[in-house]
Amino acid sequence: MFENHVDIALAAADEYSDELWDDQHILPDWKAYNLAEIDNDGVWYDDYEFPDTYLSEIDESGVQGKHIGQVLGEQYVDNVTAGIEGTSVHRELTQLLEDYCRSDVADLIELFTKLGGPTLDETYRRTASEINYDT
Repeated sequence: MFENHVDIALAAADEYSDELWDDQHILPDWKAYNLAEIDNDGVWYDDYEFPDTYLSEIDESGVQGKHIGQVLGEQYVDNVTAGIEGTSVHRELTQLLEDYCRSDVADLIELFTKLGGPTLDETYRRTASEINYDT
């Protein structure tokens, strides 16, 4: 986490506060994108060729950040450790991760811009110790 991190989730929650439920502090990213009229295509597992049991721990159709932390990142590291980077399965996993990261970053930058861009810096700048990841 950089010292100049601008928390877009907080900016979106303020901008679209009437969309928050009583127990919500931030909006799901897909909802913020929808409200900001950002076409977030998402990355779908069906678009990649994996053996049936390869990602059996994931029971959703779209790639989410939590999947990278819970399954995909570890699978990637396990593949590299096992020396199987040249396999078609690992190439598909690499492509999925690259596609997800590109989509995620591009959409966050667009949301940042639509919410005010550089004008958000002072209000929403957070350090790592100030961010509550449980919300």
